Amino acid sequence: MAENADALHLLRALGPALVHGGETAALARAARNWGARLEAPVDAVGALACLRDVVLEDLPAAAGTVHGVLDRVLEHAVDGATIVLRTEARTDPLTGCGNRLALDEELERAVRSATRTGLDVSVAVVDLDGLKAINDSRGHPAGDAALRSLVTTLGESLRDADAIYRIGGDEFAVLAPFTDAPGAAAMLERAARDGGPAFGWGVASLAGMGEVAAADPHLLVVAADADMYIRRRQARSLAAAPRRARRPVVASLAASLVLTAGGAAAATIGLHPGHGVAGALRAHTGAQPRTASSAHSPESPRVPSSGTPTSPLSAPTVPTVPAIPTIPTIPTIPTMEPARSASPASSAGATPVPAVSIPVDAPARGSTDLLATVAVSPPAPTIPGPDLSTTAAGSSPDDQGPSDGDGEWTDTPC
Repeated sequence: MAENADALHLLRALGPALVHGGETAALARAARNWGARLEAPVDAVGALACLRDVVLEDLPAAAGTVHGVLDRVLEHAVDGATIVLRTEARTDPLTGCGNRLALDEELERAVRSATRTGLDVSVAVVDLDGLKAINDSRGHPAGDAALRSLVTTLGESLRDADAIYRIGGDEFAVLAPFTDAPGAAAMLERAARDGGPAFGWGVASLAGMGEVAAADPHLLVVAADADMYIRRRQARSLAAAPRRARRPVVASLAASLVLTAGGAAAATIGLHPGHGVAGALRAHTGAQPRTASSAHSPESPRVPSSGTPTSPLSAPTVPTVPAIPTIPTIPTIPTMEPARSASPASSAGATPVPAVSIPVDAPARGSTDLLATVAVSPPAPTIPGPDLSTTAAGSSPDDQGPSDGDGEWTDTPC
């Protein structure tokens, strides 16, 4: 409908121009508006060729005027179509703001103007926070809506002379002519307080970079991007500072709890409090502390001065529990019977009583028990006794004197 309306305006303006014999301002305006509705400039060429044939059939005598007027219409229509194409080529279709091509052209023009007039120009880089998370959790339509909302929020805080450009997936640039870096920063801080999507930003100005940026205006974008990442690192450091301050307190509290628990365990099992957690753990597991006496016990390998155990199968990190020394047994002293009285004269046929050996256990080596060191007298020598088979019934050899050889006993004076 709009295209048809623009075509009617063009035809109405064409009649007065043909009568006048040349182009008019109304005809030029109508031709540009009509050309802006076309998809491509070539469409204007085809449409005006048909119009030219129709007009020449009606006015063959004014062929020169017709050709001159229609040629001017074609020029304005192509310009209108070109402007549209040029605008579309420099516009982001999603957000409606400028794209990188438009930024490059406008930035170069703004830097030349600032250098000529001595005024400043600033560039700000804005990055939407969490676009990937929004796309992953809520879908890409939600991410597109967040981008459009950010452009709207920025546009409400900018002046008419400022412009927004989308230069990446979630990254935008703001061109602010006649503005220094503090002014651009204040503008972005105001936009951040308007309640739109969260974003990070950084700024750079021509006055801050000097002739380097004047020779290469794109360095302003690079500097603003670097400033944005510096600001983000500073914000993260400030946010993490309270957590780092709490870590030593938590670690100190945990250490105190461990030491307190170790001391309580040591007191419970009867260890000295100075043994600490290690003593409590040894008492809990039944391990004994390694002492000098057990350093070279048979259960533990000898460790040379280098600190490496001589046995490859030994585990030097596991302390060996020394064997508890055995308390030596006190030897039992047997009861010794008194020796029999020897008879001055023994019978030739008497059978000697065999000697009895009394074993006495020696004290254990290294024992310190006083009872184990009691001297045991050796047994007295055994003296053969009389033949009991020849002893008179009811009498004891100890009660009678020696025999005279005839079987009778005689009293022998002492």
